[in-house]
Amino acid sequence: KALGYSVIAGSASVKLPQLLKVFNSGSSRGLSPVTTACELAASTVGFLYGLRRGFPLSAYGEGFLLAGQTIAIAALSIYYARGRSLGLALTFCAIFAGLVALLAAPSLVPLAVIAAGQACTLPLVLAGKAAQAWRNFSSSSTGQVSLITYSMLLLGSLARVFTSVQETADPMLVLLYLGASAGNAVIVAQILYYGGADKGRRKEKSG
Repeated sequence: KALGYSVIAGSASVKLPQLLKVFNSGSSRGLSPVTTACELAASTVGFLYGLRRGFPLSAYGEGFLLAGQTIAIAALSIYYARGRSLGLALTFCAIFAGLVALLAAPSLVPLAVIAAGQACTLPLVLAGKAAQAWRNFSSSSTGQVSLITYSMLLLGSLARVFTSVQETADPMLVLLYLGASAGNAVIVAQILYYGGADKGRRKEKSG
């Protein structure tokens, strides 16, 4: 439980470096929209699944915090990509909040629907990580992708493999975090590898 709550505490700021990197640069270059969408869906459904199943908060609480930070990154990306359209970014956030409120209501959405969504989170996570990894590979650059954020995501997903076994014994959750750990490890390795190439290109341009 202590490890689980530590993951939740760490998740409160895990995507803040990524958010600040996009904000400070005024660009979401290098970030895959597919990855952002998949991560948003997976973290939201993961939180709702744990909530509706009555799991201990220490087993799933970071999903809410990750979803909140991911929606902020998505909104900021929309804002910059669409000519700084604040209205479009806020509309996106409002639609997302309404959908979450709907899914959280047991009287409106049965648990079976949330469970079906949870069963889709593994392919969603894998697809999201693969999309970001392919984008990095195809452009030979990681752009504004944050090393700090993905390193923290890697550590968190590894810790979640253990806490999921101990606190839920839910094979879907264990497989989900194993897949997330593998994807995060690949992206961290790419950031380290392509980061040197990015610095070299910046030096050439400045020279």
